[in-house]
Parts: sequence; structure tokens; C-alpha cells
Amino acid sequence: MPTRRKKFDCGHRGLGAYCHRCAQGFTPDRGRLNRRKGKSASAARSGEPLECLGIDLRILPHGSLRKKAQAALLGIVRDGKPYPIFGGKRMLHNRRILSVPLGRNWRLLLEEQEDKRKTVLSILSHESYNRVIAK
Repeated sequence: MPTRRKKFDCGHRGLGAYCHRCAQGFTPDRGRLNRRKGKSASAARSGEPLECLGIDLRILPHGSLRKKAQAALLGIVRDGKPYPIFGGKRMLHNRRILSVPLGRNWRLLLEEQEDKRKTVLSILSHESYNRVIAK
């Protein structure tokens, strides 16, 4: 004989002695599990970089992208390594601006100064990067 679903005091329906959704931290207003405390808290625990040379890396969605951005920033800006090592190239419309890919959907923009130093302009998603190129 099949069991019937019951409605718990919290408003959820299910089979069992208690509401498993509420026990896991489900929030009914958002409709998903709330297991993570936040991106910055989890990133700080796992040793991911949150900032590098004054640039906030929390806009990048994954820790692997943050590490790649940190390596590119420290290598090009601080250590003076050539940008083609990191897959970078010069822009066609302004040869002083360098674009370094950080993955498929993120780009790091740098500007070369008169004395060959590189300064960071921004970290952009590929959609924003395409808008910058179109100008």
C-alpha cells in the first residue's frame, strides 16, 4: 500500500517523520539550499586570493580564475614577465592596451605606460569586454 505525503508544520510536503528540507537549511523564499555562508567566506577558508595589487578578485566566479588572475597580475605587473606567456595580446584600436584571457569568459585589461610598466585597467567579463572593443 503506498504511503501518503503529509504536510509538515513548516508548510512543506513530504514522506517521513520530519521535514528534511528544513533540516538541511532550505529557505522557502529563495527556493534553494542555503549551505554556503557566502563567496568571500568560503574563498577565505580555501586559501583563494581575494585581492591582488589592489584589484578585487571577488568578481570572478571561480577560485581557479582568481588564481589565474593573480598569477597573471603578479607575473606581468610586478615581475615584468612578457604578456604573451599568459596568452595576452595588444588591442588593434589602441596598441597600448593589452588583453590577457583568464579563461573563456573573462579578460584582464592592462595599459602599457611610456616607461614600459604595465598598470591594471580592469577585469571584465567577455560581454563587457566586447562592448569596450566596439567603442
